[in-house]
Amino acid sequence: MPTVDASKKILNAGADYAAGDWANVGAEANLDFKAQAQLLRGIDLGIGAEAGVRLEGGLHKYLSADVQGQANAAARVRAQIQVPLDLFSEAGLAIRLQAIAEAAVGVTLGIGLKAGDFIALAEQDPHMRGVPIELLKVFLHELEIQGGVMAKAAVSAMAYANLAMT
Repeated sequence: MPTVDASKKILNAGADYAAGDWANVGAEANLDFKAQAQLLRGIDLGIGAEAGVRLEGGLHKYLSADVQGQANAAARVRAQIQVPLDLFSEAGLAIRLQAIAEAAVGVTLGIGLKAGDFIALAEQDPHMRGVPIELLKVFLHELEIQGGVMAKAAVSAMAYANLAMT
């Protein structure tokens, strides 16, 4: 059963940057080409491309805020003209054509409060020495504030033509 696979990763790149311990950003991109052919009692040919991008960033001083975004797109075409001989599934003549295009975009945002940074700032104030700083520590160690939002949008178009005489 001769099969040819000419799939390739065309692009795969990424970058990250951290500004001390208070901020970071990162990005990734990829582009893949896929091509396959099966030459057995006819031809089954598939070709397509996929692309993706991911971005992320965060702040970590007083506030903890993280944002992530991603986008993906793909397009594929498959054509099959074969005489399958699987007696339990399909035997005869199969002619199929598929075309698929899809895209998706998503964003995630998370936010929280970093109590440790506020404690360190309050310890530097001479008026907060003694009981006031201890009360603030007790209060802030019990405090937790977090929130998040996620949004995603996707669209796809697909067309199938199928002719099977079995």
